[in-house]
Amino acid sequence: MAALSPSDRLYSFVAPRRYLEDESHHLNYYVKAIRAAIADPSAGDAEDLLEHLSKELEAEEETLARAFKLFDNRASGALRRSDLTNMHRYLGFPCDEADIDGVMAKIDHDRSGTITFEEFGQYVGLMGGTQKLFEERQKRIKEKLGYDISSSAEDTEAVSAALGLAGIDREAQAYWKMVVHPSEFTEAAKLAGCQQRAVKHIRMLAKKNHQEALPRLQERV
Repeated sequence: MAALSPSDRLYSFVAPRRYLEDESHHLNYYVKAIRAAIADPSAGDAEDLLEHLSKELEAEEETLARAFKLFDNRASGALRRSDLTNMHRYLGFPCDEADIDGVMAKIDHDRSGTITFEEFGQYVGLMGGTQKLFEERQKRIKEKLGYDISSSAEDTEAVSAALGLAGIDREAQAYWKMVVHPSEFTEAAKLAGCQQRAVKHIRMLAKKNHQEALPRLQERV
């Protein structure tokens, strides 16, 4: 089977994600740069830019899946109205009844009363991507703590492994990256062995208590 041309490959990325055409999306830069390179090879390497876009989209999809899971409290594969309200409250978005009504009307395309992962993805995409999704919460944390958590630092395998010994697995690390300053990971990785075991034990107890309490809480929501 013949390889796709740069134009066809770009189309395969953009067609199911029309929001990438919006300049407010953080990956729109790649779309414009690739088109410029296709039109004029001296403007850049289209294939190289396509590879970068592919990797960025893969990372975006992973972050989107983690975000969806964060707000899907019942692990049902769909967000209920109450989940959407909690999400807006957590992120610092307007969460009055009228606000949620407007969001549901806009993104609940099949009128099921719930938001599927695909609908959630379109919602976040039109918002500008996962960076925009957590931007307001990051701003509020910055105001409270005095530093910008959006500034990134390289997360080494050594740091990730050390956090794992403290019971902070890669999935938990992925959640924390959304709202925790990178330096916090580095400092947590410096825990001594006895401290790591203590943190791991506390996290295991907290997870157990959470799993036991969640069904009762869900009945009340």
